[in-house]
Amino acid sequence: MLWPKLCKPSDCTYVVTYKTGNDFIDFELMGDARGYLSLSISEDVKMGDDETLTCTEGVKGSSIQQGYNPSYYNDWIKNTVLSNVKIARFSGGKKLYCKFRRPLQHTLNLYFQQLGDNKFGPKNRTFDLMRSFYLFLGWGPLYRGTDNMGHHIELPIISTNLVDLQAVSIVRANALSIPVQAHSAMMLITWMLLAGFAMVLSRHYKENLSSEWCGVKSWFQLHRGIMLIAAAMTTASFVLIFIHVDGWRDQASLHAAFGIAVMTLTIFQVLIALFRPGPDSKMRVIFNWYHRISGFLSHACAAVSMMLGVNMSLMPRQMQDWQTKMIGTWIGVHVLWLIVFEILKCRQKAEGKSSENYDLDNMSDKKSSNQGLQPEVTTTQPSCSMMVALVLYAVTMLGFFDWCSGFYLYFLMKFTSAGTTYNTILK
Repeated sequence: MLWPKLCKPSDCTYVVTYKTGNDFIDFELMGDARGYLSLSISEDVKMGDDETLTCTEGVKGSSIQQGYNPSYYNDWIKNTVLSNVKIARFSGGKKLYCKFRRPLQHTLNLYFQQLGDNKFGPKNRTFDLMRSFYLFLGWGPLYRGTDNMGHHIELPIISTNLVDLQAVSIVRANALSIPVQAHSAMMLITWMLLAGFAMVLSRHYKENLSSEWCGVKSWFQLHRGIMLIAAAMTTASFVLIFIHVDGWRDQASLHAAFGIAVMTLTIFQVLIALFRPGPDSKMRVIFNWYHRISGFLSHACAAVSMMLGVNMSLMPRQMQDWQTKMIGTWIGVHVLWLIVFEILKCRQKAEGKSSENYDLDNMSDKKSSNQGLQPEVTTTQPSCSMMVALVLYAVTMLGFFDWCSGFYLYFLMKFTSAGTTYNTILK
């Protein structure tokens, strides 16, 4: 496996290769010597119940370790069966390289591992590499003054499919898992596109879209329909990510906190909308103010949550930089459009007041003066400038989202590993 994808074995940041013999398999790991490089062998795409094969570089020197992940931590197995060990540095000491041999079939003798319900005891776990497994590649620092692995700095790279270690094939992997990608995509679509458009309709287009669809004004039909879709996508995205990460994760605590705030506000928005008072009710004013403030807060919390999400320490550094600029630009563009809409709305109101016509030509001398000045009631017509602004706003947001999606896919491709089996890394 090569990382990033768009690299050659000679200039990649991280490389993993393997070659199978009669009853053994040779692994090679290479990457920046910032602490450790760890290859995990797992039956699924979640951390836990995995064998780990790790190269370390620290104050105590270099070592190759065999270990086991009972859950979100690692136990170092001292009675390792790894052989033909080789550790080297190159590229001026910036790169750490290691090579080792592991039997194809091996049973880990584990002791005092958590079995559930706070019970501990012996446990044997066999990893037969004649079968197919998912491969993880992680890296990070060592605990200070030791050669024990700390938590990985960035999200580990995980193979997209089960890997047959007996075959010579290309291995592809993702730094972001499919559930994480789905969570991100749904939240971006909801809060960068749908929520903003629905709020603009409600705030600025009640007069311009006042025609009725099925007995209900068109602006309200659009606003309600779009926000119901947004609420459904937010809920699906929220549930998906919590199931995927098995609950609360400290590495994303602030992002998760603002995400919970968004989910809570969204639920209350939907519930209170079901009990919306009638137009003549005294509670209508209170409802309108709550609905408006809650909608603004949910949009603001979503923006903060997205900014925190892309800046989590687990995200690849290059993606952090680009996505921060992307979301910052979106916030700026959206705020500018809100200012434009406010200006256009004020102009429309001013033009409406100055357009009152009084039919003075048809006044009759026989009528009294107080009967002659009768206002001519005119039907409100959609403002051309407001409708053009709405179309341009939609095109701008869609174009911006398309541009962001293109770069997002580029980074996904760049930080998706692609690998094959080499005879050796160092030739």
